[in-house]
Amino acid sequence: GKTTQLAAFVAEAEVRSGFQQTALDGPCRGLHKTSRQLQAKHFSTSDGYQIHYEEFGNPTGIPAVFLHGGPGAGCSQRMAQLFDPERYHIVLFDQRGCGRSKRGEEAKGQLEANTTWDLVKDMERLRRHLNFDKWVVAGGSWGTCLALAYASRHQGRILGMVLRAVCMFRNEELEYFCSPTGDNAATFP
Repeated sequence: GKTTQLAAFVAEAEVRSGFQQTALDGPCRGLHKTSRQLQAKHFSTSDGYQIHYEEFGNPTGIPAVFLHGGPGAGCSQRMAQLFDPERYHIVLFDQRGCGRSKRGEEAKGQLEANTTWDLVKDMERLRRHLNFDKWVVAGGSWGTCLALAYASRHQGRILGMVLRAVCMFRNEELEYFCSPTGDNAATFP
């Protein structure tokens, strides 16, 4: 089937390039060792969400927040491994309606009062709650869009930005990934 063909294509490309499988963490993979969790908590928003966040690394380190992709995904402890736990105070938070950040139990409730600007307000509230003057803002995929939205409103609160797998959700990108006739359709028929 298609999955077998894709796996064979990837295996052949790995052999040609000299790629070697590495451990899931450690210096060969580019991830840092798992650090101990400092705390896991929730804070409440005025519109009924319980926002979940976790802290890892050095409690006196450089503050850094990681913004997960999605929308609809959530954070995992593995995302903290993107940062050196000796140097950074790492914050992961599940955005509204994602992961462990919920508003009631019904699915439809997760979409109400859940805009990009609501998420930006949550980030700023979390930064203030944690008493960080400034922080590094990092994200992947949808998290890059949220990071840029935050930066547009709170430039003075950012030490730096790290963005990976940038997707601006422009029409061209959505067409590429989602359309049955887009360029991605030819890659994975």
